[in-house]
Amino acid sequence: MKNLTFALLAFTLAFGCGPKDSPTPGTPTDNTPATTSNPPKTANLTAPTSALPEELNYEAVQFYGLGNSKTMGLTLTAPGAPAKTGEVTSHLEKVENGKAYYKVIRTGAIAEDLGDDSVMVDETGIYMVGTSIGEITPEKFLALPR
Repeated sequence: MKNLTFALLAFTLAFGCGPKDSPTPGTPTDNTPATTSNPPKTANLTAPTSALPEELNYEAVQFYGLGNSKTMGLTLTAPGAPAKTGEVTSHLEKVENGKAYYKVIRTGAIAEDLGDDSVMVDETGIYMVGTSIGEITPEKFLALPR
């Protein structure tokens, strides 16, 4: 649970700091190694079936980084460990029944520690509902309140 909390904090801080200009997903940048163990996954993304409704486009959604569809660079640092770099892309998958569902995809060395996440936005906040690095207990938990 401690690792998941650290991962969420790192993710929130990275997205809250704004986008980093990156030419194209998977293209090396100043802080992205030219070769990574995880190839870019953004090529498989499809356009969302609908746009985010205005009532769900509140400040916390922007702070969390879901309002930014650009690929952003991210560097994770921890005391006593080497820095890990990679990229993060948020993708709106669908909107249904007053809820928006996003996929947060990470590449590069950061993907080893953080994996990919599925998040749901409703009128009360942003919830993690899935992760590629383990199980979420309970099924969803509040990551950031509205």
